[in-house]
Amino acid sequence: DEEGEEGEEGDEEGSDALEDVVAAACDLLPALAGAAGADAYAPVFASLHLPAMLQRLKPRTPEGLRGVVVGGLAEVAERMQARMTPHLPTLLPPLLRELRGEDAINRQNAAFACGVLVEGCGAAACAEHVPVLLQALHPLFGPKESPGTRDNAVGCVARLLLSAAAAAPPHGGGLVPLGAVLPVFCSSLPPKEDWGEAHVAYRALCELLIADATAPDVAASVPAMIKAFGAGAVHAKIASATRSMLVTTVAQLRAKYQAHVDPLLAALPADQQAALAGA
Repeated sequence: DEEGEEGEEGDEEGSDALEDVVAAACDLLPALAGAAGADAYAPVFASLHLPAMLQRLKPRTPEGLRGVVVGGLAEVAERMQARMTPHLPTLLPPLLRELRGEDAINRQNAAFACGVLVEGCGAAACAEHVPVLLQALHPLFGPKESPGTRDNAVGCVARLLLSAAAAAPPHGGGLVPLGAVLPVFCSSLPPKEDWGEAHVAYRALCELLIADATAPDVAASVPAMIKAFGAGAVHAKIASATRSMLVTTVAQLRAKYQAHVDPLLAALPADQQAALAGA
């Protein structure tokens, strides 16, 4: 039926046009925060922009439009940092819903947004939300997940690990169940698509190792960490600063635990051994 087809095409065009408008608006928000300053922009965001974005994150909103809004939220959160803390209770439920959704791009954007919120707001503010966040992220590490989405899930967990490590007691210790998280995390390195997440992911592992490589949950994953270090160090896309960080961390580990670390390094391919030695 021609009228039906024309109506469907009109709906699609209208949806695309709205998506373009919302995308343009979302692109402006980080610029506003930067121009006005995060402190000055915070009340404007809370009273005007956040309610409009939350309205467009409701389940009945088309997937593409929700994905644009989630991406916009992540960019605003990068500017706003801890000023997003009061909004965590209203922001996290729709983001968690997107993490569990059917659209891979939306899952990817939501993983990045959650990571940015964790990084900016800190472990203490996010503590009560961590268990459900980890539960929602876990399927994103599965073999059927898109590489970019998995990489952003890695980035989110990395920011959670770093925030937990930086938190004053009692908020940091035990916040992340390392025994369960580290094996899955390490097996997903190096990144497959989004190399923007490589540095924060490897930094999280380096800081864990330097802080206490003998802690039981960390020590159990040291072989997997060294394997991930080797694979990352020889990858063509790794940044020189990230490779240098890996080399420095391995040198520090060898200085303290040479008898334990050297056999792990010796098990790596020759090119990986050379890269981690700084050759």
